Amino acid sequence: MDTTTALTLELGSLHQPVVTTYQLGTLLFRLYHTKTYQGKPLTQLKKDFPEPLDLKRMTDQLLENGVLQPHKDFAGGVFVILGKEPTASEVACGVDPFAYLSHLSAMEHHGLTNRMPKMLFLSSPPPTEWRQSALARMKRDLGASSPSRQRLHQPAFRGFCRRSGSRLARRDFGPHLSGHAQRA
Repeated sequence: MDTTTALTLELGSLHQPVVTTYQLGTLLFRLYHTKTYQGKPLTQLKKDFPEPLDLKRMTDQLLENGVLQPHKDFAGGVFVILGKEPTASEVACGVDPFAYLSHLSAMEHHGLTNRMPKMLFLSSPPPTEWRQSALARMKRDLGASSPSRQRLHQPAFRGFCRRSGSRLARRDFGPHLSGHAQRA
């Protein structure tokens, strides 16, 4: 099986309509690390870990094949998966893994009100706590002793994480309340 097919199948099995460059990178990392997909060998993979250029090539291939489409509201690093129609809340929570619906948006989502908010209300941890959670997640995603963890300090990989992180999804309105404006 080739890597593009394996990554396409992996994306199809996700329960989310959008994926970030960071998420694509972790999926590709696992494929390179195990060199298998569902027990089938990925014979074309020779390296143990992907480089940022490998991720760019794979992303470009998925875009060319129509598996991914750039999300219209982001400058880059956020993609809609083929056949999935994301809501504003799915996009916001997919881009910022530590954000969650709050206030009127949460009440509407859970059927506790019939009021339809004109803005999407999100809550997210303060920036320091967010960074700590992000580092812990990267450690979990990439492994504590992985040689690739050294690469997190390379500018290219840090850029992938940054574009996929809070800077796109958050606008601080106070210590715990962030908003991602999305007109209904």
